[in-house]
Amino acid sequence: MKEGIDLNLQQRLRYSCGMIGSGVLMVYLYTLLHEGGHALVGILYGGKVNRFVLGLNAHVSISDAVYSQVGRALQNVAGLLLPLLFLIIALVVYQTKCKNALYHIFYGALWLSFSCSLLAWVIIPFMDLFATPPMGDDITNFLMNTSLHPLAVSLAALLLIAGLALLAFKRGLLCKIAEIFRALFQAEFRKGKLVFLIKVIIGVALVFIVGLVGFRILAPEPVLETSFVMTVGLDTEDVKLPFEAKQSKPYSMDLTLDGQGILTDIQIYNEEGTRVYQTLAESFTHNGYGSLKLEKGQYEMVLTFLQEPQDMEAHFRIMGYDFTRDEIEALKKIYDPDTRATGYPIKFSATIK
Repeated sequence: MKEGIDLNLQQRLRYSCGMIGSGVLMVYLYTLLHEGGHALVGILYGGKVNRFVLGLNAHVSISDAVYSQVGRALQNVAGLLLPLLFLIIALVVYQTKCKNALYHIFYGALWLSFSCSLLAWVIIPFMDLFATPPMGDDITNFLMNTSLHPLAVSLAALLLIAGLALLAFKRGLLCKIAEIFRALFQAEFRKGKLVFLIKVIIGVALVFIVGLVGFRILAPEPVLETSFVMTVGLDTEDVKLPFEAKQSKPYSMDLTLDGQGILTDIQIYNEEGTRVYQTLAESFTHNGYGSLKLEKGQYEMVLTFLQEPQDMEAHFRIMGYDFTRDEIEALKKIYDPDTRATGYPIKFSATIK
């Protein structure tokens, strides 16, 4: 750069605090775009947004959405695509000639935080080759819903990271950030002022870190978290998933079922055997914050696979379903005789917290 930046101690302190403030702001901006992406896809598929929360506990609750196979994959990746689109547009309109250093600091935090979010799309697919990836995660569900090879997803994410770095370099952002950092640390300080500046920066950083760690410690752990792929045959029994609710409160429940040619009945029972939740589908996605009210105690989620169309009506009577004759005939059309011979493929994930 032809023009350097000469900063006094007060400016250095202000810009250092600006870096930390930009980091906090990025948490809310990123979660707004991330959850906003999920919400937009849910609305496109006929759903409605019931709850939208930003910050470290960010989540969105969507109901009544009916997703196709492509729609489920798009819902999984939408939380990445909208932030990336925002970042690309922001970099295109970025102006290196702006004399406000906080402007460039904000852009640096924007580029770094949004680009780093892609690292999960590199690591989790690679992890999927050797171990069980995080259950209920957008990336895990994307891999399940697309059947793409994990290495292809990791490679695509790496290319996106490289492309964003190249775009930031071409727009002059990386050089400008390097210039600001040189100005922050290259000048001579009197010992007392330098120590004071370092203490303030470390103090603010520690408060932020302690707050983040404290939130993670106090944040509720999932009472049930599972994800699996299986083939359902004639001898396949019900899948039973026990869990414990340690507090009486509303719980967030995220369910994803992807079946082909078969109906799956999902129920949740308390320790007295009373059914507290039930749904029936071939494929569906449910994202609901506070959608499941549980009392403290032991519970069990049960997956029952209805493999024979002729057994449906008896099952519906036992389980209390009130389908009309036309609805039952429509459900029978789901069954695929060709798939029955080789077994029905089922993908399922559940997170309750």
